[in-house]
Amino acid sequence: LEDLGRDARFREKMDACTARACGPLVRVLEYGLPLLVAGGRLVVATTGRAHRRAGDLSRALGELGGAPACRSFPYYLPDGRAGDLVHVVFDKVGHTPDKYPRRPPTIVKKPLS
Repeated sequence: LEDLGRDARFREKMDACTARACGPLVRVLEYGLPLLVAGGRLVVATTGRAHRRAGDLSRALGELGGAPACRSFPYYLPDGRAGDLVHVVFDKVGHTPDKYPRRPPTIVKKPLS
């Protein structure tokens, strides 16, 4: 994802993108949102604990062209029990500036949130 988001063949071409186990939500946003067209959706499987911090992402979402509000729904296991994961849906509403995604060391050392 670090490279695809900068590649013109993939950048702002996808209608939807999913992610699981890619790190903190702010990092997943910076990798995923550059791939999406305006109107696209990023669906991230994350823990309920990380999801509760999703409200802290408004700066990153605004900078990357995402909507400040997001939706979530629980992940259900095959036996019908709710799992530890939550699916969080982020909408892409605008253009992502060409400087994103930044290189991995910068994303880790200076997160957008």
